[in-house]
Amino acid sequence: MTDFLAHFEITPSYLKKEERAMVAAEQNFKYFQELNSGHLVYIKTELVEFKQKAIVFVHRMYNVETEALVAEGRMVGVHIDTNSRKPVPFPETILARSS
Repeated sequence: MTDFLAHFEITPSYLKKEERAMVAAEQNFKYFQELNSGHLVYIKTELVEFKQKAIVFVHRMYNVETEALVAEGRMVGVHIDTNSRKPVPFPETILARSS
């Protein structure tokens, strides 16, 4: 997840310096296949929408051996001010990286 957000310059150092945070406002998961102990998986993340104060993305989990999609999660992360605990717009530099 950190690598995905870092692509948009939403890094731990940015969040700390600017007194910002990302909070999970919504999470919806679908499970398609059971995994057992020892199964290897990989996850692909896709940007769905970048809004002024939020980012919407999907994580898809695949079974390495069968390549089957085993789970999918859609998340909405909201950019907040850590002092006021209220949503705030992303800076223009971050919004520019989203297009």
